[in-house]
Parts: sequence; structure tokens; C-alpha cells
Amino acid sequence: MASFICDDLAKKNNIGEIVKANFENGCRITFLLAPYFSETDKYLDFSKIKEEIRILCDANDASCNPYTLEKLIKRKNVEIKSRNDIHAKVYLLDKVAIVTSANPTPNGLGVGKIEAGVLLDNEQSINAVKTWLDNLWEDEDSEDIRKFDDKTWAKLKANWDLSNSSGKNTLPKLSDLIKAKRIPKDIVFLFWYDAIETPNQKAVAKQASETIKNLPESLANWDYWIEDESKQEKIDSTDLKQVLHTYRNSTIINIKTKIPDGIGFKKAFRTENFPSKSFDVPLIFKWNRRFLLLSFYRKDIEKIFDVDAKSIDMINNSLNDKNKKSKWDGYFKSKDGLQGYCSAEKLYELVD
Repeated sequence: MASFICDDLAKKNNIGEIVKANFENGCRITFLLAPYFSETDKYLDFSKIKEEIRILCDANDASCNPYTLEKLIKRKNVEIKSRNDIHAKVYLLDKVAIVTSANPTPNGLGVGKIEAGVLLDNEQSINAVKTWLDNLWEDEDSEDIRKFDDKTWAKLKANWDLSNSSGKNTLPKLSDLIKAKRIPKDIVFLFWYDAIETPNQKAVAKQASETIKNLPESLANWDYWIEDESKQEKIDSTDLKQVLHTYRNSTIINIKTKIPDGIGFKKAFRTENFPSKSFDVPLIFKWNRRFLLLSFYRKDIEKIFDVDAKSIDMINNSLNDKNKKSKWDGYFKSKDGLQGYCSAEKLYELVD
């Protein structure tokens, strides 16, 4: 027999109560299929099930909570597989099968969205559901999440954290964006360091204002960094202009570094007093025949993510990793690297 079950305006968690009641009824057969799992302990008491529990979900979707999955697979009787083509929500619970729109999440089983479904309690229907689920479980595209490596788990958690940060009035963290490879496409990073000596700021601003119209009068946002030709193999101003042209419409995120010794830099660090800026108006000229000076007017931009300490640790750990030395050396010798520019794709590669 099949019966229609639903939430309504009077009781928005009716589906959840029905699933919960059948789940806690000493199930010998428990198979849960749904793309998204989150905070299931609030609705399903897994401690009451002693037999094997099988879960098939879409672990790679940002709406599926990896922290919940990680907690569940620590139970000896829980097996979880993942596949990316799931949209159905089916609960096979011993003597009933519930086919519904409700995911095992606070919105699905709790007081959230209004859900509906069908409860099947005849043997023929239950067997049909079981056969269908078994076939999906055994399919080669269903991957055991216990085989996920640390990098995969880190990416899943980063995606989850990013997807759930928007409603908390907090900026996403750069460390999560790196792990999830979700840095906005118009972002470029600039590794820079304080020069030991710089030209007079007013002189630079004067030269700029004589060349470019409508520059702000304030000197507070003028920044410089200097390339020392005596320490580098070669600084090609043509390459520099090409790099500047490539990134001229990008938003620059500054990563400060210690003064380098030869190619590259020793350590990156975060400075709260140097927020994200959009660099406008590049100037390039020789100074005292030894240095190539770059000067920019920094324009304040709205911060779109937090350059957190963890992201800087990721960069520094990568810099100190002997296995990644060749990658960093290659970057520092590249046209972008000689000028300190690092695209998001290059950053993924370097800290991977």
C-alpha cells in the first residue's frame, strides 16, 4: 500500500517526524539515499541502529556537509558512498520505504521547507526499492568516501565553509578559497617587499601628475617597490610592461614578504594595515642607473575575502617544502614571478 505524506502550514516537520519514527524502530535494513546530508543527529539517532547502515549521497556537492559525513563514518556500522548524479531522496527503513523531496538536513526533516512524499509499506514495492538502491550502491561510479585523501577532505570542507559563510556576515577565508579553488577570476596576487631606499614620494607623485591627468592629490596611497638590477640576472622593461598590461584590470591582493636573497623571497606574511587594493596608474623608470622603480596609486576597494593567517601559513609551508622548490624557482624566474605577480591558477599550483 502507498500513502501520501506531507508537511503543511500547521506542521512543517511532519515528514521528519515520520522518518524519525521509522528510523528509530529497530531497523534491520537501513539505506538512506539523498544528495545532501547535514546535522543528521538532530533528526536521526544512529545509536539506535545496530545493523549496517548504508548511505549514498553526493559528497562533492557544497550543500552536503563533510563534517557530518566524517562524523558518521567513524561509526563501525555506517558505510557511505558518493556519486554526483543523485537527486532522489529515498529512505529504506526495514518495513517501509519513504520516497520524498526531503533531504536529511535541517530544512528537509526539520522545520524548514514544506516537503511531500509517499510512504510504501507493501513487500513488492519495498523489494523494488531495495533492488534499485542495491544496483546504485554496487555501481562503479559509487565511490567509498573512506578512500578520500586528506586533500579531498580539505577541499570538501572548504567548499562547505565558503557556501555557508555568506549568511553569517563574515568574509570567506583565502585559505578556504585556495583549497576549494574558488578564488574570483579577476584576482591576482602581488608578492612585494619593502625597499631599503626609495625616491622621494613627492617627486614620484609630481612626475606622475605631470604625465597623467586627474590623479588624486593625496600622497597616502602611493606605493613603490624597487627591483635591484645588480642582484637579478636581468630585468626586462618590455616584459614588465607586458605583465602590467595583462593584469591592469585585475584586483590586486597584496602579500607582503621579507626582503629576498637573490631570486624569490624568504617568507610571506599578512599585514592588517595593508588591505586589498586595486592598483591604478603604474609608472616605470630608471633611478640612479641601478634600480627599476614601480610606483602605483592604490585605490581602496571593498574587501571580498579575508587574507587569513592560515592562507599565509599555506604559502610559507609550500615555500619550505623541498619537493616544491623547483615549482617556486620556476615561478620566480618567469615573467610574472620576476615582478611578483601570481595568478590564482599559479597559486593553486604552488601551494597544492
